[in-house]
Amino acid sequence: MQSGKRTLRITYNGSSSGGGVQTILTVGKKYRITGFARTNDTGIPYPAIIASGAFQWAQYTGTSWTRFDFVFTNTYSENVYFYGYQLSEGSYVEFDDITITEYKGSIQNTEKQLLADGDMEASDTANWTSVGGGVITKQTTGSPSGARHIRVTTETTGNPQANQPILTIGRRYRVSGKIKNSGAAYATVNTGVSVNAYISTLSNTWETFSVTSVAGGSTQLILVCAGVTAPNYCEWDDIFVSLLP
Repeated sequence: MQSGKRTLRITYNGSSSGGGVQTILTVGKKYRITGFARTNDTGIPYPAIIASGAFQWAQYTGTSWTRFDFVFTNTYSENVYFYGYQLSEGSYVEFDDITITEYKGSIQNTEKQLLADGDMEASDTANWTSVGGGVITKQTTGSPSGARHIRVTTETTGNPQANQPILTIGRRYRVSGKIKNSGAAYATVNTGVSVNAYISTLSNTWETFSVTSVAGGSTQLILVCAGVTAPNYCEWDDIFVSLLP
């Protein structure tokens, strides 16, 4: 258990996916969901949270408890699902300490947003610096929330980036948001260390993530489109960066 005496466990029962549901949401409202999840397998399966008809959070957690903390606008259905995916004989996922609250502000858990244009609603890309030959644009269709999201497209090969110098080396940060790609690249988030803080799946469906990472050899918060060949792209929206104690 993460705390207390009990957890919610979802175990393989002849199907590779399944879970529990509660009917508690209101269409049109914004919610914050926090808690912890893990699996008994270091590879698959993985826990996921579905609401508003889409994945709001899904992550390969491994056997250690992983914290999730994200905000989404519920545009469809009153249901929220806690699921296990790619389950097999003997495998399970677990959830603990889940809270779901209506979200009414721009500060999460008393944490201040450090990133300029984190909601990607600015009409231009002036707050972002292109590194690695990528082209940074704002997209006005298909955004998970608001009117815009950011896209990094490669014209050749490599790892094009959109960066902001907002970090202090050695300090720990929480980074959350939504991320996707064209299906042939890995959209990632990096805090200047050799291992990316978050790596998307190969999918053109929006994923919600929330991770903590210590800033390494750079002050840059880096959005990387990794392993990409032209003319593929990666996209991000609602990126929230906060300094942790």
